[in-house]
Amino acid sequence: MLRCWLLLRCAPALFVPGAGAFGTARPWAARPWAPSAPLPAMCAAAPRQFEVPLGAGASERVSIASFGDIALKAADIARRHGLCSDDAESVEAYLYGEWLDGEETEALVYAGPTAADLSGRRCSIELPEVGLVLEVADSLLGDGSAGCGLFVRTMEGVRDVRLAAGTAVCGYAAGSYEREADSAGGKTVGFALRAPSTSVFFERQLWTVGDLLAPGSDVRGIAGHSVVRDSDGAVASIAPIAGWRGARYFVPSAEQGELSIMNVGQFCND
Repeated sequence: MLRCWLLLRCAPALFVPGAGAFGTARPWAARPWAPSAPLPAMCAAAPRQFEVPLGAGASERVSIASFGDIALKAADIARRHGLCSDDAESVEAYLYGEWLDGEETEALVYAGPTAADLSGRRCSIELPEVGLVLEVADSLLGDGSAGCGLFVRTMEGVRDVRLAAGTAVCGYAAGSYEREADSAGGKTVGFALRAPSTSVFFERQLWTVGDLLAPGSDVRGIAGHSVVRDSDGAVASIAPIAGWRGARYFVPSAEQGELSIMNVGQFCND
């Protein structure tokens, strides 16, 4: 049985007050003086993109998933471009600086829908590592006919939390890839990638398309997609192949079993 993941696709950081329930999954920001909470084991942050200047007007876009990857990425750039030791150190210092500057970016203030209370609560799942609670309850849309919605709030006693955009906070659903969408269920997810910076899961790890198909990778292509590479072999563009008849749609199974962290993402319809 395959599982799909729900990602946060919002601003790099967003401030959310610690009270109330919210109808959409989104990133959270820590107090300015507080360190970011560690990600829980099931969460994977999306890689961050940086443009590295190489002199003479040249530059290279690099994707970095963690602070610990910076030295490796800098060494790879230096090797491929034949940089001297001083220039290699400058690239590494530049990436460290850009990463830390991004960590200090002021968060936007959340101004979306809130709910004073929830009715018909089906489950409540705490993520103590990051101070969040995911809850499935009656949707706030329409007249109650929209079924369930997924809501996110901070845990009791937790004021603010920071998660990067693109973080997987829960599983979407159990299901399988099919050639046709399930028009009746409304929860089908189309598999269509349109940019090298798009985040994808592969073998339980979050990658960008560009990193997954980078020169030297064992992965040379993605089913149902055409890839254009630049002169260095890096992915310049990716697009779905028109008329491809393979399995392009993730269709959740009719029977999901007990609600858990692995399948509540299917209710994110608010």
